[in-house]
Amino acid sequence: MATLDYDPYSYEMPWRPNYEAMRAGVWMATAACYLAACAWDHSGVFFWLGIVCLCFSLASLPAARRIHERQQRLNGFSVSFCDIKDIEKLALDDQHRGSMWLGTGFEWTNREAQYLSQLAQIDQSKLKEMIETNARQRELIDNVFSGHAFRHPLKTLHAYFDPSPVVAKNIGQPWIHGLGSENKDLWQPLEHVNGHTMIFGTTGSGKTRFFDLIISQAIMRKEAVIIIDPKGDIDTENNAREACEALGRGDAFVYFHVGRPALSTRINPLANWANPEEVASRVAALLPQTPGSEPFVAFSWQAINTITQGLILCSQTPTLVNLRSYLEGGIDNLVAKTIIAWMKKALGSDMADKVVKRLTNSGTEPMDKTLSRLITYYRTKLQDTNPSSEVEGLISMVEHDREHFSKMIASLLPVLSKLTSGALGHLLSPRGEEDVADSGMRDMAEIIANKSVLYVGLDTLTSQEVGSAVGSLMLADLTAVAGARAKYPESEQGYVNVFVDEANEVANGPFTQLLNKGRSPKFRMFVATQTFSDFAVRLGSTHEAYKVLGNLNNLIAFRSFDPETQKHICERMPETKVKELQHDQSQATGTREPILISGGLRESLKLEKTELFPPAFLGYLPNLEYIGIISGGNVIKGRIPILVRNKAGKDA
Repeated sequence: MATLDYDPYSYEMPWRPNYEAMRAGVWMATAACYLAACAWDHSGVFFWLGIVCLCFSLASLPAARRIHERQQRLNGFSVSFCDIKDIEKLALDDQHRGSMWLGTGFEWTNREAQYLSQLAQIDQSKLKEMIETNARQRELIDNVFSGHAFRHPLKTLHAYFDPSPVVAKNIGQPWIHGLGSENKDLWQPLEHVNGHTMIFGTTGSGKTRFFDLIISQAIMRKEAVIIIDPKGDIDTENNAREACEALGRGDAFVYFHVGRPALSTRINPLANWANPEEVASRVAALLPQTPGSEPFVAFSWQAINTITQGLILCSQTPTLVNLRSYLEGGIDNLVAKTIIAWMKKALGSDMADKVVKRLTNSGTEPMDKTLSRLITYYRTKLQDTNPSSEVEGLISMVEHDREHFSKMIASLLPVLSKLTSGALGHLLSPRGEEDVADSGMRDMAEIIANKSVLYVGLDTLTSQEVGSAVGSLMLADLTAVAGARAKYPESEQGYVNVFVDEANEVANGPFTQLLNKGRSPKFRMFVATQTFSDFAVRLGSTHEAYKVLGNLNNLIAFRSFDPETQKHICERMPETKVKELQHDQSQATGTREPILISGGLRESLKLEKTELFPPAFLGYLPNLEYIGIISGGNVIKGRIPILVRNKAGKDA
């Protein structure tokens, strides 16, 4: 029968002075004195006394070493670097194939929680002094083994006894990672990653570098990768590109950047949809969600949907450019084309051509008169026998009060204008049906089918509104592709890895749908943001934010100072109990004999319920270190390396 290696009644304070080392030193010195005395005493007594003292010294060394090593770990670890070739070896290793490498670290258990609780009770000045002493001891040992101590003895001694405080080189408290008893490679099965992953962390804490690590591994597995980067981080782009080149798949890298149109691939974000209503929902989602905006959003959706239905009836592909053109310049021409298209469908091409020729007077009359005749013909000849919801929707729209129509779409036109003007309009919208079929125009379905690596830089630092709109369109297009893939789950479809940095900038309805239903079509989502509040503000409420986060089964938390974010993270961890040693002291005098004083001292060990990882300590994590909740609740403490192009050159 298996038992837990944990005694609830045992208690150890590993952060006390290393009395075992002192004892070993005293016994060793005593043994040396006895053995030295053997030169004057030949009876052998001092020899055997020396041997006994030496045995006592050696017996104390294991405990002294254990305490010493644990305290030395509080110094933390230096920043490590990892080459893409190293990642390739890890990702393609036979032993770990089917798993994702998460850096190095250990499982965070009640033992580490106990050590953290004990350290938190120590005066911070004493803790700092202990860590500084450990750092000097480590430096002394390194100098001895390297030979530096023998070449420069005075400098070595001065460095060891220097009273000035050691200046911290890194942000945060490195001793948190030193609480673990080991530092091994951390792996997560890819089947557990399918439940999507959330990454929290403040600016500069390591979110982007973590993305570099797992993006490289996805590329090494030859899976489709979609990177949506609002900041446009140059290192993320370069690492993705170089990972492709390292595998000999440099042509698989697809680059799109809002701020660099000349270097970007053209992508049509409205290319994939199952129902025309999806186009309207996709564009309407770009409108700002503010209190009282619901009527304007609904009206804009209706207008876009009506135009889209008409374009499809006329065998035209809806694009951002032609949607803006009809909304801004009027839909008279589209209504006429739609009625004519419906007439050909209802009456046949030959009959419809004759009727159109008669009604339009060969195109010599103004459009308003021609349109009036076409509308009248539809209502008198076709509406009863061959009605069309598309035609009637367009007629209702063209007859709507122009002034009221303009007011209702006033918030939509600026967004469309920014997405269709200049070089960005060329990138996102095909010009004519010939351009739709042009090989230079890509779409998400094609990119995923080819298992390409798409980098989307949104350049939100330059224009937050434009970048956010483009990101939302890309995510909506991905949702449409996921919906199409979900219809054929039995087919041999590869996995799609979607990385969304600063996800609060682009989160919308399709984004939530992708999280809800992305697992079946083999979509793995990796979502990064700074705080929980960012999602709440973007989505309009805390409730909507929890809907998003509830679909993310794995959580990686780097340093975070936001109390609400800390609370959300730590609430997902189980509670534990830590041992607290309590001292009670009492003193009393007798009533009859006041000079007699009695007292007592009691020591008790209690178990106190607490968080497995206290929320406040999330703000103490150094850069590149994290707390993870993965694979159904396993809590890990990890640290990641920085991915570099040439590790040897970096280390040098």
